[in-house]
Amino acid sequence: MKLLVRRLTPSDREHLKKILNSSISVTPAGLATVAKVHRFLKEKTYISDRCVPRFRALTPPERERVLSELLWRLTCYLDGSETLTMGASSYDLGGGFAANCVEHHGEHIFCLVEAKDLSQ
Repeated sequence: MKLLVRRLTPSDREHLKKILNSSISVTPAGLATVAKVHRFLKEKTYISDRCVPRFRALTPPERERVLSELLWRLTCYLDGSETLTMGASSYDLGGGFAANCVEHHGEHIFCLVEAKDLSQ
């Protein structure tokens, strides 16, 4: 398991930056949410080693879609949004991938896994 940001291509990183910048709200709460999502993405979002080859095999638009859905789920998780599925610990991201919210070294993290491998 490695940090997701270390496994992304430059175009994937640019896509995430574009999404985060476009979602910035002029309100203090909006800015705080974007900062939390960005920090969580960089420090507490991982990708399963078994998942890396399949993720890299996706076309750039397919990876962008998975990453966009991941950011949405992270945002819902971190701000306690009404769209957060109560009690859920795995979120389908499409494209055969899921994000698992698990405890790791006493902290909650997200880990990108293949959708069929929800135990990782």
